[in-house]
Amino acid sequence: MVGLEAMSRGRPVVGFAAGGIPDWLADGVAGLLVPAGDVEGFARAMDRLLADHELADSLGRGAARLAAKKFSHDGYLHELMSSLESAI
Repeated sequence: MVGLEAMSRGRPVVGFAAGGIPDWLADGVAGLLVPAGDVEGFARAMDRLLADHELADSLGRGAARLAAKKFSHDGYLHELMSSLESAI
């Protein structure tokens, strides 16, 4: 949940492309995904965001938009209702 909380506050996220992370972290939109277990790649991605303020700001804005659209309470309820209506 830390990644989603960071996104909701307009912060870009770096995460491994493993488990459910690619389901919520849009690479190049809300942050950067690195191959699972690639610790050096993770460090490079972090360094990239720390060095490139324009990229970090752009990904942070994308993160906030994505979090508001897909992971807000209202967005969650809308998705849930749509799924339930489709099932009925």
